[in-house]
Amino acid sequence: MLGVVVRGHLYLEAAILTIVECLLPYPSEINLDRARFGLKLDLAHALGLSSDLRAPLLAVDKIRNKFAHNPYAQLGSDSINALYGSLSAKDREMLLQAFESTERQVEKPLEVEFRKLGEKEQFLFIVVTLHTLLVVVIDEAKNRQRTHNKSGLGTA
Repeated sequence: MLGVVVRGHLYLEAAILTIVECLLPYPSEINLDRARFGLKLDLAHALGLSSDLRAPLLAVDKIRNKFAHNPYAQLGSDSINALYGSLSAKDREMLLQAFESTERQVEKPLEVEFRKLGEKEQFLFIVVTLHTLLVVVIDEAKNRQRTHNKSGLGTA
């Protein structure tokens, strides 16, 4: 379970860094490698990341920290309920639609409601959904990056 949680968190963090790098005029002027996750998320939010994504990303970070600092940590229903509950109504609906769509496309569907899946499976599906939402933001940020003038302040 540790690997699932840490790797999922890493993918989300990498996506957040990509967003920040796309939106900063001079991303090479700042090194965020050793910055904590919360600061990176704050920066992405200040640069325009939807506040709807803030709570679930912080919930994933909280789960990751639990695993990073406790060798006996488990992914329990309390953590999953908090993560699921942190999603906006719109994102929750999208998650459930994506799950149902996936169920229809697989050869051997699980034939179970999303909330009846195990904690690991729910965590994975939520992280994949969050990552997908971040990829959409990355595409938007790259488009914005291409259209903005990067001449800098104080130039003629």
